[in-house]
Amino acid sequence: MNTESVSCKIHFGPRSLLFACFYRPPNSSPQYNLNINTAINNLTQIDTDQCLICGDFNYPKIDWPNHLVLANDDSFEQLFYDECQNSFLQQHVSEFTRQRGEDDPSVLDLVFSKNEFEIEEIRYESPIGKSDHSVLAFNFKLEGDLILDEVELTKKKFFQADYTQINDNFKLNNWSVAMLERDLQDKWDFLLHSYINIIDELVPVGPLLGGGQFLVSG
Repeated sequence: MNTESVSCKIHFGPRSLLFACFYRPPNSSPQYNLNINTAINNLTQIDTDQCLICGDFNYPKIDWPNHLVLANDDSFEQLFYDECQNSFLQQHVSEFTRQRGEDDPSVLDLVFSKNEFEIEEIRYESPIGKSDHSVLAFNFKLEGDLILDEVELTKKKFFQADYTQINDNFKLNNWSVAMLERDLQDKWDFLLHSYINIIDELVPVGPLLGGGQFLVSG
């Protein structure tokens, strides 16, 4: 399905959460709009205990707090709203998320779940950088008990690496010969494989301090 989106299924103990995030550019093509609707429908059909879908959907003509679509019955705004209703999704954002210049403020960034009580609080925070969209921060309530595996979290300790040795190892490759008859993708794959091997060999690994905290937020 051709959409700008990412999704994953998170397991915690015997339960699971489906998470997805979408971006719908303004003035998207009709086919892209339909793809978004189909993707949401497909995601909500997946067997999972809880569902969290969020993103920037850029539909300013949907009045979510009042459950109104300020567009024609056959508009893409109406089709999107109907898909969310038919998928039994609860939309939690009720305040404006975009305000810029003389443009009318609008609710463009949305947070959906299957249960109205799963989102305990949404905070509308200042935009990042040059963005004109609010940052949405929220708490998502997981159902059931959360059981974390007793595993040691580790990380690469780059500050302890011997960069002179790393540099020498890179020089062992005859790069001109290695890249000569490769296409662009093969060149990238060779460079990445060489990098990973050298880093795995020469960068020490240590425990990740402060690990073990489990957060679900936007």
